[in-house]
Amino acid sequence: MANAQSRTPGPAARGLRGLGGCRPRRSKALLGLMALLALGAGPAAAVENLNTSLEEICQPLLELNTKLGASAAPGSPAGGLMQTELSLSAAQYGALWSLLKLTPTPGCSRLY
Repeated sequence: MANAQSRTPGPAARGLRGLGGCRPRRSKALLGLMALLALGAGPAAAVENLNTSLEEICQPLLELNTKLGASAAPGSPAGGLMQTELSLSAAQYGALWSLLKLTPTPGCSRLY
């Protein structure tokens, strides 16, 4: 009987086994955290690419502002031409113009 009792793990041994059982959970949590951090880098790059693309749209419009003193803002003659050229409704062109004006790039922020 003494042999049977010595083979039964005591509370300390059970506690160690319990800690070992947590390791897979910790690994999964760590992997999840690493995945979130990796995804966190993705949206920033996407925003930068979007801003660059919008800046490419804003540059010709900015040249229209600075070189000709004209504006392609909604309701302006040049704006009407742009709206027609892009086949957009007045509301769609207004939304596009608002988006361009809010884009934090040098060309877009200076549009008038």
